[in-house]
Amino acid sequence: MAAKDHSKDERSHEIAVVGDLDECEGDVITSLLELSDGDDCTIFIDCGGGRVYSALAIMSLILLKDLRAKAVVLGACSSAALLILAACRQRFAMPYSVFQFHPVRWESGENVEKMEANEWARHFAWLEQQCDEVLAQLLGVELRQIQTWSHGSRYLTGRELAEVGIVQIIDPTKPGRVRAKSTK
Repeated sequence: MAAKDHSKDERSHEIAVVGDLDECEGDVITSLLELSDGDDCTIFIDCGGGRVYSALAIMSLILLKDLRAKAVVLGACSSAALLILAACRQRFAMPYSVFQFHPVRWESGENVEKMEANEWARHFAWLEQQCDEVLAQLLGVELRQIQTWSHGSRYLTGRELAEVGIVQIIDPTKPGRVRAKSTK
């Protein structure tokens, strides 16, 4: 059997989640769909969040395809982007990476009647609880911890998340750093 050239193959398994989730969701989902079930991939993240539904879609696809995803947080991984991080089997961050946990937010520039506003409020309370539970389960931390961070709109560093076992630190300024690239 001939040796396979992994250089191009590995590169195609690198996915960037950068900027607002609403703007990159289509590209990220397309890239994930190009992978075979169970494939390795590295997801580089620098994202302050976006629509929670965008993050849930990306997270769900990673899990449904049983991808062996590795997350590398280059800068920010906040808000809804935390769900994508949580779906990854391995999670790496820079010591200075930042993670913001906060309750689900609702914005609408539309003219909404009281009944619809009440329904949105009910739905978002349910959605917030679901997201907190999923984060706790996938990150392997207590629900109470996620809720404490979220309800406090807490910013945490890569080092702080490493202390509780959610990420491993990669320090690109130090020699002998851990390589983020997949090895086969």
